[in-house]
Formats: sequence, structure tokens, C-alpha cells
Amino acid sequence: MSEAVADGNGALIPQPKATAEELRAALVRIAPSQAAAFDANRTKAMTAAREHVDAAPMRRFLRQWALTVAIERHPARAARLRELEARAAQVEDLTEARAIATEVSAIQTEAADEAGIEPAGWRVTGESGWRWEYEPGFEHVAKGLPERVVAEVERLAGQLVDLAEMGIDVTDIGEGPRPGVADGVRRLPLLEDGFMLALPRLQLIAITYSCPPFADL
Repeated sequence: MSEAVADGNGALIPQPKATAEELRAALVRIAPSQAAAFDANRTKAMTAAREHVDAAPMRRFLRQWALTVAIERHPARAARLRELEARAAQVEDLTEARAIATEVSAIQTEAADEAGIEPAGWRVTGESGWRWEYEPGFEHVAKGLPERVVAEVERLAGQLVDLAEMGIDVTDIGEGPRPGVADGVRRLPLLEDGFMLALPRLQLIAITYSCPPFADL
């Protein structure tokens, strides 16, 4: 162990990639007491993401814990943040309060830079190559559908790709022919009659059929 790490001024570990598995492994090493909270947050985020076919809950979860790991991997930084938080709960002087808030912001900004979190927004940039397509093509699957229906189909397809990029199994999202069994053609949630087929080995979400809601017929 280097002298910098030994006295708390260096990083205990490199900043991990922003995946649930790597962030949890990092927490177990540097802040094991937080692993239970991580697991609970992950379960909540995954449930929301699956229920609404929305990657936002997982993005927020990964962003939160990437920032936490970036802070905790520097013991001196983590200790100073806790000191500031404790002082903030007691401070009555406005000037001191502003100084505390400024230093907390500086700690968070530095950690966010290390975690790759952009101030204007952040998402997992997929490296695995997941994509979605109309199969056999737009003309067959979506031609003639109202624009709002096409937009919703494509939004959902994009969210499924984002979830797959985050390592979430998308083969069991939506309703399938066999309740509780993954794989096969799935009815897209939030649509009356829209179907997709997840092809994990090809990293492809195939949109195979879509029919407008009854209100548009």
C-alpha cells in the first residue's frame, strides 16, 4: 500500500465502470456497510424500470452510486464530507453555512468528474452494441400507424436498449405466452398490441408487430 493511501489521502481503488456489478464489488471493498442500501436501491430501481420500461430509474441509481464510490474510495475525502454534513446540521451562521455548502459542492464536483458524470445530464454509454430494429421493416410493422403510436413504440424500444446496455435481462419484460417464463415474443408494456422479440446473443430488440389502440381504429 502506498504512503498516500495509508494516510487516507490517496484512492483505495480505481474508479470502477458504472455498472451495478462493478459498483457493488467496489463498495464491498471500500464501504461494505453500504452494500445493503445499494442492494435495496437496486431492487427498487430495477422494479420501476421494468414496470414502466424506462431506463431513468436505473440511470439515477447508477449515477448515485457511481458518485458514492468516487467519494468513498478516497478516505480523506469521505471523512471530510461527513464532517461537513455533521457541521451543517448544527451551523447557525449564514456565512459559515455558505462556506460549508461551497466545500460540499467542490467535493461532489470532483467526485462526479472522476465518475464521468456530466453536469448537464448523464447516462450509461453502452459498449455492448445493443440496438433495436423493425423486423422485417418499418413498412411491414408500423406503416400507417398514428405518429404518437409510432413515437411510443420507438421510445419503448429505445428504453429496452438502454436497459439491456445496463446489463438488465430484457427477455422477460412484458407479457409472454407463458407466464413467468422469459424469452419468446413479448407484448410491449404500455401498448395495447405491440410485440417485440429480444435476441440477446445478437444484442437486438426486434419490433415485430404493432397495432393502434382501439381509440384510433
